[in-house]
Amino acid sequence: MAAPITPAVALDELLDRLGGRRQLVGQLFAVFEQSAPSWLQELDAACRAGDAERLRKTAHSAKGALATLAAVPAAELAKSLEDLGKSGDLANAPAGIARFSAELERVREAFRSILAENAKPDF
Repeated sequence: MAAPITPAVALDELLDRLGGRRQLVGQLFAVFEQSAPSWLQELDAACRAGDAERLRKTAHSAKGALATLAAVPAAELAKSLEDLGKSGDLANAPAGIARFSAELERVREAFRSILAENAKPDF
């Protein structure tokens, strides 16, 4: 039996952090949409340059933001990239960045789904 897939965004946790104010989810999504491409660009550039400290700092920033968004799997992947940066061994960084990029897409889709659900009228 396959393990259950962890949701990209823990909605209950996020709403708890927002005091139940669903209208703030859209604002957080907008911030995510602005931030995610720059995280990926910075991580790619750091990897290509062999700049472990830059990779660590970028991953650390992303980890904190994603944890705030209750995007637990993405935050965990950012933590893995941060750890690679700390170690100075970037051999596995390209694969880690690819996994992180895919998870960011899952976060994006989760937010879109949440926002679509919020837009439905209550009957």
